[in-house]
Amino acid sequence: MSSKNLWLTIRLAALLIALLFMLRGKTIDQSRAGMIKAQLQGYEFNYVAWEVGALWQKASQLLFGYHDYLNDTTEKEIVVEYLQAVGQLQRLEGDIEATFTDLTPDAEARRQTLIEERLVVVDRVTQLQPLAEPIIEAQVSTVLRDLGFAPGGQVLPPVKFRFVIPPDILVISPRNVIQQDFSYSLRPLTPTEQVLIEEQVEQASPNDAARVTGIGGVGIYPAMVEETRWAAFAYEIVAHEWSHHYLFLYPSGQQYLAAPETRIINETTATVFGNAVGLMVLERFYADEVAQGLVWVPDYPTLDDFFPQQVSEAGNVDSPDLLDRYPPEQRPDLWRRSRLTADYLAQLGHPGTAQTVLDSYQSLLRNRNIPIIEPATVDRGRVINRTRLTTDYLLQLDKIEAAEDYMAAQGQRLNIRRLNQAWFAFYGGYQADPSAGGGTDVTVTDVLDPNYRGDPIGPAIQEIFERAPSPFEFLVEMRNITSRSDLLQRLAEVREKWE
Repeated sequence: MSSKNLWLTIRLAALLIALLFMLRGKTIDQSRAGMIKAQLQGYEFNYVAWEVGALWQKASQLLFGYHDYLNDTTEKEIVVEYLQAVGQLQRLEGDIEATFTDLTPDAEARRQTLIEERLVVVDRVTQLQPLAEPIIEAQVSTVLRDLGFAPGGQVLPPVKFRFVIPPDILVISPRNVIQQDFSYSLRPLTPTEQVLIEEQVEQASPNDAARVTGIGGVGIYPAMVEETRWAAFAYEIVAHEWSHHYLFLYPSGQQYLAAPETRIINETTATVFGNAVGLMVLERFYADEVAQGLVWVPDYPTLDDFFPQQVSEAGNVDSPDLLDRYPPEQRPDLWRRSRLTADYLAQLGHPGTAQTVLDSYQSLLRNRNIPIIEPATVDRGRVINRTRLTTDYLLQLDKIEAAEDYMAAQGQRLNIRRLNQAWFAFYGGYQADPSAGGGTDVTVTDVLDPNYRGDPIGPAIQEIFERAPSPFEFLVEMRNITSRSDLLQRLAEVREKWE
């Protein structure tokens, strides 16, 4: 073969290889994840671009900032002014949005005035943010150092974050069981875009439930933290995300994506820890501002919130005069008790008897013309918790459509835009609060009891926290736990160690 022909052959072979790669690149990924991801083109969040900008901003604050020369009083004034400016900005944006549905003649003029006011506030927020962030980092670091997280004098990892509008998250759960199988970070979306993506994903993957939701922060480094007007939430989220950085050095963080239960344990640990450290920062630095009403202190859930005493008694619906013994305001508790009884029977393998319990309660209501009381008249958290348990019960019976209809009805009553399996998979992953929807058994108050039928993660972690001498000991206990069995074993050990 001549050199000319050889060269032509090589060029043709190279062209053929290139065409094969191009055709391969255009092959449609028919897998479950591929079909879902195909619906997200153009909506993905660009973490690389954000990280480059965030690192430059943190370097600028370190090299060119002057927060090290401010006294404590000035630092607090800056943080309070910044948070108040953020609150003012959020109120103005809400007022501007409201003018678009205002039909009065002066709506347009008022909108322009509000837009001009907003520009002034945006400038102030932009000026204060680079000052407020290092101050907040230093205050959180001081508390962490006092707790014991700085063995050499330096908190590791260092506390670093940026106030941002975080990405939205698309959560995917199978329809037949509540669990987070996939999550995708998307750029901040409009409500219309959120609905569109959810519908497209569920059409492409009919056996999945989709939910787009906002988040308070992301545990990359530096962490993303949502802008807020509330000091407590700002410090809580900063500490929450820092704990993710800390736990990443141990099995709890390194195996975060290994199993859904590992993620739930990790997130619940970070939430409990973040709540505690946030309150400690307020106590140390803002006691006067709290007394003056400038800083609000939230009432975070405790272990007692998981097991309210008023619903711990046994109940059933087998008596014909049962409703006569309950005034109308107590009948939601009667319904809750009937659900508990039904859940228990289903767990024992008697779904038919469980359904009879529910049918009997509804029959009593119909025969006596007693309206079912709306969930708004009872505690919202309990309604969400019972909704989760009822949904799990229906899914165990393979009644997927009935479960979805029930969640949709409850979501409408609770004013939740889209209450489905993916909603519970995401929010139920943060089980520091029973109202998140993790599914807490309120009839058995000891998660180590073999008869406990809910998810033990939330109450078990809360109990470990309440028994631990300090948040430091708590996080040390939690950093190697990656499964429910590990968690319950550690709880038994903690009860002996810190009785």
